[in-house]
Amino acid sequence: MSLPQVLPEPRVWFNPDLKSQNYMVPGVVALVLMIITMMLTSVGVVKEKEIGTLEQILVTPIKPYQFILGKLTPFVIIGFVDALIVLALAHYWFEVPMVGSMPLLFGLSALFLLTTLGLGLFISTIAKSQDRQ
Repeated sequence: MSLPQVLPEPRVWFNPDLKSQNYMVPGVVALVLMIITMMLTSVGVVKEKEIGTLEQILVTPIKPYQFILGKLTPFVIIGFVDALIVLALAHYWFEVPMVGSMPLLFGLSALFLLTTLGLGLFISTIAKSQDRQ
């Protein structure tokens, strides 16, 4: 009596053609979102510190959450516009297939943007100026 043989056969389900752009371009989308939103947020708040207008804003009757929302709202919009541009380039120029739920993609992109904007705010609280020391 002989035992049945198991023949392993590798299959690639999500990229059967093994095109490198299908792996690399989505990573670039996340990288662009992360770098742009973190840099813009951190530089925007640090510039307020350098100019001295942050102290003037803090003595106004606005609440701290209103200040943070006011600072982050433009960067959220910029992040979504960047995501749209990069996704359009990925689809039309690099021919990366867009399969799946677009609302889910943008919902998770919003969550990702919140984390990168939070990191940018954290960096801006640590940094004293925009100059390298």
